[in-house]
Amino acid sequence: MDRNLKIITAADNTYSEHLAVMLCSLFENKSPCTSIDIYVITDGIHPKNKRRLSTLERRYGFKISYLRVNKSDYSHMPISQHVNHSTYFRISIPDVMGPLCEKILYLDSDMIVERDLANLWNIPLGEQYLAAVPNSYSSQARAQIHKISPPEYYFNAGMMLMNLKKWRFDQISEKVRAFIEQNKDKIEFWDQDGINAIIKNSYVRLPPTYNMLNSFYEIPAEKETVLNIYGDETFEHPHIIHFTGSEKPWNILSSHPHKKLYRFYFHKTPWRFSLPPDITYLNIKKLSARKFPVFFRFLKAVKSRIINV
Repeated sequence: MDRNLKIITAADNTYSEHLAVMLCSLFENKSPCTSIDIYVITDGIHPKNKRRLSTLERRYGFKISYLRVNKSDYSHMPISQHVNHSTYFRISIPDVMGPLCEKILYLDSDMIVERDLANLWNIPLGEQYLAAVPNSYSSQARAQIHKISPPEYYFNAGMMLMNLKKWRFDQISEKVRAFIEQNKDKIEFWDQDGINAIIKNSYVRLPPTYNMLNSFYEIPAEKETVLNIYGDETFEHPHIIHFTGSEKPWNILSSHPHKKLYRFYFHKTPWRFSLPPDITYLNIKKLSARKFPVFFRFLKAVKSRIINV
């Protein structure tokens, strides 16, 4: 088994602390026999945050190679409230890694890794472009729009074991860019839509444990499907947890089932004393009402009684 992994992620300065959490979880859970080269594709991380990240490099004995991408190259691409243009950096991976790198594992920076990833790294790709986890139930509409058949083959691009040699040979990155440019009115999930539209079903389908999405927890029908096929173990001990959508565990009002696990790794990073980005008096009040509902109902009843006296 090959235990020399190459892992790449994408992050801008605002995601530095979440990148730190992902890296911390990755190295806390890797086997001593596994070595990992880390690459971060970015448009620029502040020197202060690079110094913070370097404390993890020293602690776990690895080195981050920063690969620069110009965000303006993707500035005309569609984005959303919780996703910025750095999501498109994935398209540039075959270019920035150079022709000698034939395979790489891409991980989003809003993930935590709970197992050694050597088994994932050694999954045979053959002549397929990548290996990924289908997000079949909640993305069937996207699959139909982008003419992916069968529709359950639409995958989440937050974790991809990439066959870079085949990507380059078939000029996949160029085709993805062109597709997005020509179909902006059809793009909802950014570069993920573009990658799916070009690759379609030419990839190795992996079980959900390698990319546990929020929808697997939040959508009853999708949760039931995963439970019936893969069992409780997938939910209780996943390999990779991916905090997709706007439900992020670093927000004070997050109710994600693995929020405590995220905080566990967060407290091992140099950002451990940072406050949640959405901490306000109103949100603290909402959180307190959620945690102590009986007490808050009592206060509300007392207040109402005082007003009516």
